[in-house]
Amino acid sequence: MLKLKVFVHPNGKLPTKGKEGDAGIDAYAALPETSSFLQGELAKIPLGISYAFWENGEVSHNYWLDVRNRSGVGTKSGVIV
Repeated sequence: MLKLKVFVHPNGKLPTKGKEGDAGIDAYAALPETSSFLQGELAKIPLGISYAFWENGEVSHNYWLDVRNRSGVGTKSGVIV
């Protein structure tokens, strides 16, 4: 059986599903509320989580977690993953 274990760091928030039937889950930036960025600036934004896939009681390296833009967010705000 495949399991995804998510570890939430002290400044992180557990990802959530918006509503039943959604294909993905929403992750959150782990930044101070006073953070700001200039237009066109590149920045690494921590999510405040780490993860591991487990299969048959052992860590599996046969899977990956894919982080993508949420529908519309990239075009409306300019935030690109």
